[in-house]
Amino acid sequence: MADITIPDKTKIFADHKFVKTWRLLNTGTCAWTSSYSLYFVSGRQMSGPARVNAFPVQVEPGESIDISVTLRAPKVTGVIRGYWGLKDQYGNEFGMGPEGDPFYVEIKVIE
Repeated sequence: MADITIPDKTKIFADHKFVKTWRLLNTGTCAWTSSYSLYFVSGRQMSGPARVNAFPVQVEPGESIDISVTLRAPKVTGVIRGYWGLKDQYGNEFGMGPEGDPFYVEIKVIE
């Protein structure tokens, strides 16, 4: 997993819209299909959707894909974090890394 846009603690003005993009590597044994989705797990949702159909193409094991979500910084200042994960076509939740943890967006909201 890599941050393509908005690295951790990027400064963003309060109430400003931004697009977060992650590069995700399929380290599993099955393909990610258009039936898979990105979903909000916990933390601050930052006006993002609860779920996004983020896979326009099939992603085979060993391949990567860039997925994005449009968010809005809250009106309060400080470090804000929101956790995201993936769901397969059956609704099974998973994340990235050996433990399958959710991944996150972390911003520093400024005035």
